[in-house]
Amino acid sequence: MSSHNPSSLRGKVAIVTGGSRGIGAAIAVELAMRGANVTVTYVSETSESLAAEVVERIGNMDNEARATAMRADVSSIEQCKKVVEATIALCGEHVDILVNNAGITSKLSVPDITPADFEQAINTNLRGPLFMAQAVIPHLRRPGRIINITSVAARSGYASASL
Repeated sequence: MSSHNPSSLRGKVAIVTGGSRGIGAAIAVELAMRGANVTVTYVSETSESLAAEVVERIGNMDNEARATAMRADVSSIEQCKKVVEATIALCGEHVDILVNNAGITSKLSVPDITPADFEQAINTNLRGPLFMAQAVIPHLRRPGRIINITSVAARSGYASASL
């Protein structure tokens, strides 16, 4: 990604769900390196310090990019709306980029999956991106972008990776 003009996103506003670690954190940092202001979301208490590290890393960049972290469960439309509202309060009246990266997996085989396990996976992995898109679209500045990230597990089967 870094081969393009590093300031090409200066002044843009991005939200990265699941942005506290892994691919989400890398995307958030790259967007900020290019000048975007970024909100990263995380869901678990254990990810709070990781999200704070991402925000600190962005804050230490020498390009005026701003970042914030927010705990939010993307399976809740109300929490998705709060993420968008907080982002707008920090960065302005619009959002330019939404990266739906939040997702959950489990190591359960089919006989061991409970209805609650299934519901949690559906709510996070399917409803979450929809709810975030619904919350962002009224504030998405043209030509805005919504990017949905999925796992390679969606293309290839893995033992005990049914959800």
